Amino acid sequence: MNKSLDILGLSALYHDSSITYIKNGKPRFSVQEERFSKKKFDQNFPSFSLETLKKNFDFKPEDLTAVVFYDKPILKFERIVENLIYSSPKNFNFAYSSLSLWLKNKMFIESQIRKMIKGNYKIFYVPHHISHNIIPTDRKIFKGT
Repeated sequence: MNKSLDILGLSALYHDSSITYIKNGKPRFSVQEERFSKKKFDQNFPSFSLETLKKNFDFKPEDLTAVVFYDKPILKFERIVENLIYSSPKNFNFAYSSLSLWLKNKMFIESQIRKMIKGNYKIFYVPHHISHNIIPTDRKIFKGT
C-alpha cells in the first residue's frame, strides 16, 4: 500500500498566521487566517483556516504524514534572549514582558498543534527563512517518513 504524502504547513503565534495543505505532493489549499478572522496580520492559531480546510477539501487529520511549523521555537526564543541582553536597559521592559508570553504559549507550540490537529503525524520545525523556499514536492526534507 502506497501511503500518500499529506503535509500541513503551519504558521502561527507571530504574525500573518496561515496554513498550506499539500496532498500527495500537490498543493491543495493555502490561506492566511486574516481572510476569515478579519484581523489584519492575525497571529492566532489558524483555527478558522483549519475548519475551512476540513469542510471544503479532502482533509483528514488522521491521514497527515507531517505538520511543518515555520520556525524553530527554541531558536526564536534564543534570539529574543540575545536581544534582551544586547538592548538592555533601553528595551528591557518590552523584551522582559515578551518572555512570559513565550514561556506560556510559543515555546510549547507542539502541544497546541497536537491539541488542534488530531492524528499520528510527525512535526518538523523549519528555520523561518528556509520555510519561504521549500518546494512542496521535495521529499528529501522528510527523510524517515
